[in-house]
Amino acid sequence: MNATVLPQALVQALTTAPAWKVQKDYAGVLFLLVELPDDNEPLLESLTELSSLEGAPLVLPSDLINTLEMAKLDPKLIDPVLTGPSRVELLAKLGSSDHFALPLLKRRGSEPRSRITVGRAPSSDVVLNEPSVSAQHAWFELDEYGSLMIQDAGSKNGTIVNGRRLGAREVSWIQPMDQIKFGSLSTFTCTPAVLRGVLKTLDNDSYGT
Repeated sequence: MNATVLPQALVQALTTAPAWKVQKDYAGVLFLLVELPDDNEPLLESLTELSSLEGAPLVLPSDLINTLEMAKLDPKLIDPVLTGPSRVELLAKLGSSDHFALPLLKRRGSEPRSRITVGRAPSSDVVLNEPSVSAQHAWFELDEYGSLMIQDAGSKNGTIVNGRRLGAREVSWIQPMDQIKFGSLSTFTCTPAVLRGVLKTLDNDSYGT
């Protein structure tokens, strides 16, 4: 398998830490796996820079905090059996092309605090330095119930979720293994538990630094 999931420090953290610690450290966080086109150094540089920045998940509504804390301690939720469709699909994706794994975090301190912005502009929370991505392309946001959603910001080349282009001001709720295209750049979402399980089945020598 010739896939690459960067950065190496993240791969090591996910594969060597106990499952309960991964669940605790990344509670409520989805990963965005960005497919790396050939010979796109600006994109890789922007993602590498992001991976070194501190960040925090979006602030959840207060009435959900206790529920999430209990879920983190539930052994049934800590290390699920990774033989289902998510694991198979992830293995196939990582086997077909190189990807960069990035936790979806609020990194830049910009307003509004309820959004994780995506775009080519350096001020974005998720900087995708790729020509088909607009400066302000889209954003992720939590609704009042704590569900993650995505909305296009009026980008030139659009945001496509699971094969369907979002209309103006249209909201799409996001689940693990959803496929999202920002312009021509392909990405998909993944939970830390599933990503950890898949990485542990692969030879660490397959991954770059």
